[in-house]
Amino acid sequence: MAKEKPSFLPSRENGKAIEWLWANDAFMAKYPACYELLARGMYEGEPRKGATITLFCSDGRLKACVADRETGQGIWLALEPFEDLMAEIELVVAAGTTEWRGLKKGQDMKGVL
Repeated sequence: MAKEKPSFLPSRENGKAIEWLWANDAFMAKYPACYELLARGMYEGEPRKGATITLFCSDGRLKACVADRETGQGIWLALEPFEDLMAEIELVVAAGTTEWRGLKKGQDMKGVL
């Protein structure tokens, strides 16, 4: 039997948490709330999963889901397709007035809005 090849997948034992999952100064300056959600790798001394932003169409509207993988919560938005979709998302995330709701595993985002 041939010797098993080593895996190229990262190992949790060898990995170490980093402060930021990716760096982009221009994005951070323009969309600080979205950048923190997407890129923060550590929070209050603990490793943190990043977030995702998904754009999709439903019922003839452009929509987005901002999903925080760390807390399992999301915000759903109906967007007005102006020049800067990220600016629309940033305004909602930064305002902190939209309720974060729990995500269900494999949830169909189209059925939420």
